[in-house]
Amino acid sequence: MKKVTPTLVSLGFLLVLVVMSASAWIPYKSMETLLASEERVRHTNEVLLALDGVHIAIAETEASIRGYQLTHRGDNLYRARFSRRVLQERLQEVRELTADNPEQQLAIVALEQLISRKLSVMLRASNLKDNALESEDLADNLSFEVADALEEMPDGKRKRARVVAIDPALIEQSTFLMEQIREQLASMRHMEEQLLADRSLLVKVNTEASFRSFLLTILLNILIACALFYYVVKNFRQREEVETAATAQARILGSVLENMSDGVAVVDTQGRLTLHNPALEHMLGSGISRISPEAWQEQLEVTRADGVTPFEAGEFPLRQVLDGDNRSEAEMLLRRLGTRQPATIRISVRPMTSARGDTDGVVAVLTDVSASARAAQDNRLLNQKLTQGLEQLEKQNFEVSAINDMSSLLQSCNSVMETCRVLQKSLAKLFPAIEGAIYLIKASKDYLELVETWNIGNGTLVASFDTENCWCIKRGVPHLVNQPEADIVCNHLEQNGIHQFSASVCVPVMTNAEILGMLLLRITRSDTGKVGKLPDPAFLATIAEQAGLAISNQRLRESLRMQSNQDVLTGLFNRRFLDTVLPIELAQAQRLEQPMAVMMLDLDHFKKLNDQFGHAAGDDVLAKLGGLLRKLLRSSDLPCRYGGEEFALLLPGANEEIAMHCAERILEGVRKMTVLTGGQAIMNLSVSIGIALYPEHAEHSAELLKRADACLYEAKHSGRNRAVMAMSHGSSEPQ
Repeated sequence: MKKVTPTLVSLGFLLVLVVMSASAWIPYKSMETLLASEERVRHTNEVLLALDGVHIAIAETEASIRGYQLTHRGDNLYRARFSRRVLQERLQEVRELTADNPEQQLAIVALEQLISRKLSVMLRASNLKDNALESEDLADNLSFEVADALEEMPDGKRKRARVVAIDPALIEQSTFLMEQIREQLASMRHMEEQLLADRSLLVKVNTEASFRSFLLTILLNILIACALFYYVVKNFRQREEVETAATAQARILGSVLENMSDGVAVVDTQGRLTLHNPALEHMLGSGISRISPEAWQEQLEVTRADGVTPFEAGEFPLRQVLDGDNRSEAEMLLRRLGTRQPATIRISVRPMTSARGDTDGVVAVLTDVSASARAAQDNRLLNQKLTQGLEQLEKQNFEVSAINDMSSLLQSCNSVMETCRVLQKSLAKLFPAIEGAIYLIKASKDYLELVETWNIGNGTLVASFDTENCWCIKRGVPHLVNQPEADIVCNHLEQNGIHQFSASVCVPVMTNAEILGMLLLRITRSDTGKVGKLPDPAFLATIAEQAGLAISNQRLRESLRMQSNQDVLTGLFNRRFLDTVLPIELAQAQRLEQPMAVMMLDLDHFKKLNDQFGHAAGDDVLAKLGGLLRKLLRSSDLPCRYGGEEFALLLPGANEEIAMHCAERILEGVRKMTVLTGGQAIMNLSVSIGIALYPEHAEHSAELLKRADACLYEAKHSGRNRAVMAMSHGSSEPQ
């Protein structure tokens, strides 16, 4: 049998590549030609559609102008103007699509001239100017005689005159031009339809050519497949001969290996055990020859020498050398077949190469080192305990340092939300592998709201929940869940399904027996099945205690700060707050280039009310007015008690219209307001309001207040129960 040399194989594959390239190139060129032909057909169809669009646009323009002739309604003229723009767009589309056809370009020029004449005649027939379809003002579009027929109505609006008579000669000329336009369009369509027929025929011819080329390609591929099949079968037979020779050689080597104390295993490239000595049976157990080396890890429960860590995929020494490594050595712990006695084995694997340098398999030499491994294992366990102790000590030091840093930061916070953000950053640093969240109890003390989270992965948290839905809030102690399927789980966690997490702990944040919030830590179930460990609840309770103190202090500070800026009687901001915030709001309005309104409001006849009903009744009226202002104003507005019965209102972003609308609502609300005090009802109340705007009336806070106050006094002098807006030139406008 003639030997197949690498040169012949290379030439054969080169020939196959040439034939396959040719068989791929022929269909490609055929398909390219076919696609080009279809593209030309599509282009012709687009031209025909564009011509249809021109015809439709002309008809719509003519119909709109005729509608105007009959009714003289402006909307018909507007539709005519719109149809004219559409007509221009359709003509431009036809011009662009036929840019490669000189005959059609000439026809388009002629068509545009006919259309221009047609529209000019129709406009004159409708007593419209020639530029009627470009001008936006209807009155400018009318001819002089129609314009003179219009007269002014009492309310300033125009009414239409009778229709002016239309010249029959212009109508006849318009009809004649329309016929010429249709003939021109028909001529252009005929030319494109002829091109469509020619190009469709070309598509048919190219389709037949593509079919023949694909048929030829299929035949060539069948021939190539037959040739490759023949080569594969021939190569397989040669491989069988090589394997037979290798088996014979293995029998010879077996007699040499019988007296070796180390186990020897020969594994071919397919992962099969082709040769082994009796020492291997003694070392790994009787019947090891019936198990594929690929299954040794599973059948012998093979791990690394520590007895815990398994060999990952591709790390087993046999597999590493079979995959191409030159050499691999390792110590492993296994259990012998049958007896299941543990043994520590050192394995050394090297590749087995043929005379040609090809890898035919691997040779593994196994040595029993159980005695020395036990001594080494004892040393490793001792070192491991020492290392764990050091790691635990380092962890405790880290936690103490983190708590100290957190406490220092919490003491420097200026708000409850800033305190929660600092707490969230600190907990994320302490527990980087655990999901967590911070909830705060609301002022009503009946539900908790989510304020901060970290490391949230699969599964979301509820934004808020009732206090009855958490065991730690009801009991006042941490609630730990290690087995969601067996332990009692809080309702707010069950809402997302207990399958989302493997463990959780809820820790109340409290101070002086008052619950302020709750810390939630949980471990989400992973795809690998690994389960993490929650921190010690006692340690979490220490953190919660620090957080409770910080939040309580912040709320106390915020309460004191609010009291210093709030008027006790009305619940509105006080004069001190106004002096602080007005320059800030003005600066922001200037930066954002937005308007702002300032109102000065004063209760009418308040001294008389005090004299008649008493000062307690006056206080009740002021308190009721404060509540009314909070109800009527926007959330962004700032109502302040300026002093006595006088109030100042800041309206960021409010222009003159918004400010006047707000003032009218306040005037109406006060008129309807009834105050019950001392067993009697106080009614028929009213207020006077002065309004100044930034930047129209003033650009500085003092000047704005001064202008608004001046308008307030003008409202008082004008009869009260009204609002007065400042004018740009310094006067005021009553409303």
